[in-house]
Amino acid sequence: MKKLVFISAFAMMCLGAASAHAAVGDVAGSIYSTDIIAMINDEPIVSYNIGGRTAFIAEDLGDQYYGFTYEYHDDERTLYVRTSDAVAKRDRNVERGEVGRIVGNIYETDIKVIFNGHEVPGYNIGGRTAVVIEDLGTYDETSPNVKYGYSKYLCNFTWDNDTRTVSLYSPCDNTDGFVYAWYLYDYAVQKIKYEFDNGVLTAEYDPDISRQKFTIKNNTDEISDAYKIKPLVYQEGNKKTEIGFWYYAPTEWNSRVNICIDRDTVLPLIQALVPEEKISYEDALERFTNSKNYETLDRIDTEDYTCILVRDKNTESDYDIRVISISRQGGYNIAMTGTSDDERNEIELSGKNEVSYISGPTADPHGRPAYITTRIELDKLSYD
Repeated sequence: MKKLVFISAFAMMCLGAASAHAAVGDVAGSIYSTDIIAMINDEPIVSYNIGGRTAFIAEDLGDQYYGFTYEYHDDERTLYVRTSDAVAKRDRNVERGEVGRIVGNIYETDIKVIFNGHEVPGYNIGGRTAVVIEDLGTYDETSPNVKYGYSKYLCNFTWDNDTRTVSLYSPCDNTDGFVYAWYLYDYAVQKIKYEFDNGVLTAEYDPDISRQKFTIKNNTDEISDAYKIKPLVYQEGNKKTEIGFWYYAPTEWNSRVNICIDRDTVLPLIQALVPEEKISYEDALERFTNSKNYETLDRIDTEDYTCILVRDKNTESDYDIRVISISRQGGYNIAMTGTSDDERNEIELSGKNEVSYISGPTADPHGRPAYITTRIELDKLSYD
């Protein structure tokens, strides 16, 4: 009889436990304010204390330009977060909070968070998803990226006890900042064509391109080792130099290649491609006013430059118009291209060493014809 009573009591306990199982939307705990400053790729982010650890909103990574993108698929009940382009600097006004004040609830959720290809615990804090820095940034020998100091989530973190600051890093693609950004004069070398092919970067000097070019040749949609860091090599002839790393980062539409260049290592190699001697002012002017190859449409002379608008007679491209600035100190820059199909192509002086290129017409936001005016600051062009 005692045995029967025990079995009945055990069954009732199991039934009670099953009926008490938490449902989606139930309160599962509390989130607290924190005096810890959290940094993501060197930028402060609003953070919280969850269970004694530092958390932030996953969606903020993309919405607030921390170097990530995200997609939510409701049919899968899954939030995908991926490292992307380099962080955009902002005045973020994140202040240190106080310790231990309850600022909200954690709710039961069935939404999964896939962070750079791997599931990480996520917390519903009222319609948005929090993730924990320590979860993302802790790594050991099981991480495929341990050689480079990153977890399987492509993150690492540091803790500064003196400033009570925790910093999370993820290797963002920095090719735009290295190749295109004119404001990074110490890094961006103009008139260079780059090509990336399966981990190998090559570069070629071309004085006739209007701006740098970066081509990715090998980019497949079916990658078995996504988010696995691989060495990036710069090749010039038979010489190879490791200059960073790269990895595949699949998106919903394709397999993006994220390239992380050690700019201090590769910069001298790229600069060495630029000829030591510039073409003289006279030779450059002769080249682009040669009636056999170019038709001169307009010309402006300043104390420092000659700017000419020409039509290239030999190009097979529809874009046969060139705006060329020639420095009186030597060297030239093909600053803009256009098409002779436009009814208007002309340049006009708009400052001491500034010209405006006028072309078109095209349609304005209301569908009305309008001309495009592009200002060109001749002092900011590269004449190397």
